[in-house]
Amino acid sequence: MFEEDEELNILEERQKQIQQLGLGIISEVHNTPIIDDADIVVAGGGFAGITAAISAARNGARVILIEKAGFLGGLATGGLVNYVTPYKDWYEQVVGGLAEEIIEKLKHLGAREGEYDVSEEHPWLAQERDWKTRLFGDTQGRKRYGVQFDTETLKVLADEMIAEAGVKVLFHTFVAGAQVEDSRVKAVILESKSGRFAISARVFVDCTGDGDLAALAGAEFQKGRPSDGRMLPVTLMFRLRGVDVKEAMGYQFAERSQYGYANLIRLARENGELDVPHSYFLVRPTVQLDGLEVNGTRVLGIDGTNIFDLTRAEMELRRQAKMLVEFFRKYVPGCSGAYISETASLIGVRETRRIVGEYIIQDDDIPDGRKFDDAIGRGTIHVDIHNPAGPGFDIRPVKAGDWYEIPYKSLVVKGLDNLLVAGRCISATSVAQSALRLYLNVFVSGQGAGTAAALLCQRERIKARELDIRLLQRTLVSQGVKLRKEIVERLGTNVG
Repeated sequence: MFEEDEELNILEERQKQIQQLGLGIISEVHNTPIIDDADIVVAGGGFAGITAAISAARNGARVILIEKAGFLGGLATGGLVNYVTPYKDWYEQVVGGLAEEIIEKLKHLGAREGEYDVSEEHPWLAQERDWKTRLFGDTQGRKRYGVQFDTETLKVLADEMIAEAGVKVLFHTFVAGAQVEDSRVKAVILESKSGRFAISARVFVDCTGDGDLAALAGAEFQKGRPSDGRMLPVTLMFRLRGVDVKEAMGYQFAERSQYGYANLIRLARENGELDVPHSYFLVRPTVQLDGLEVNGTRVLGIDGTNIFDLTRAEMELRRQAKMLVEFFRKYVPGCSGAYISETASLIGVRETRRIVGEYIIQDDDIPDGRKFDDAIGRGTIHVDIHNPAGPGFDIRPVKAGDWYEIPYKSLVVKGLDNLLVAGRCISATSVAQSALRLYLNVFVSGQGAGTAAALLCQRERIKARELDIRLLQRTLVSQGVKLRKEIVERLGTNVG
């Protein structure tokens, strides 16, 4: 894949030797001070953590949100992954609540809403019908809407919404451990520039993406696909300036063979000028229409919970980004003067731990549009597997007009009574997780987990798995979440 740094190899080998021999430093026992107490602690400040924290606070809970970076948003800000896929199916709106609220606020602040009419904008897609039709059925005459937002705008908006909800935030703080007694998490142990400390709470929500809190609390988890343990590749987003946006974008949409510059990638690879394991690049204009945002780097065989893997990935991704600039300059029309104006501060890790819950969402639950009595929201995003072993994708669509549901029991951590998960670490197979990791589903699981956590706090020592699902669903519907009509009617609530 790429040359491993010799020094890192030595460190990694030494770490294995130390583990085998039982060597290491015996440190003194920590007397960790508990510096604060809350009803709910939410770990991780990406979209899942933001929606979980706001939902919990709006339902009356005292909430503390822990974030390792100096800003909220996770990959949506630090990762430059600034596009929310459509929250409307071809026929109806299927996601509401905080997802819709945040998207509408971003639109008001200048986000670009993309109107996607295949027959008008990209005739070759409608003519060949070998790609979008496979994903969404007959797309002629129908439209979907996605929103591309400015990352700096989202940082400020997230701060404002969190503050307005009354959530207390701690930045530059890492989850380092958990105190667990009688199957209940009593406190989360944290590391920071201020030292080690703990925060106690009645309920905890893990939105770290990697399932850090749940794993440290002893929860069972899975990693990678069953056949070989491989996880989805990692990516570094970057922005190009000094380009003719209209010419560059016009080229990739002129012919099917040119989409994502696939034909140019093949040519550059044949000429020995490109060694990135990608068959085509995902490229769109910046929000300001003054540059390009490029999703084209890819490193295989990385475990996002391993510091040695992460270090190698960071270096290799920057090497690839440099190579891609040269590719754009030489091969892509309108890009002869291209330069990198920004690389993401966070690499895009797509898959690590999947925490085992009361139910594991299965491979076919997504494309089959599986419905659940304990649904906390709906989704239409297809299975989106970036090949863990090389170029290419495995796309498994939900048929047009259908959707799947996310069950509450997939948020409830098995074996722990007061810990919920949301975001890409919820309980799912590797295949299902490839859809559930995407933003709209992250919004849904975040709001579901945050609302459930608040309701748990209103009852004395009730276990997460014992929560009245109808109460949870009724609360979610009252706050704009779009549940299936049959569920809403059963609740005796007017369809929102």
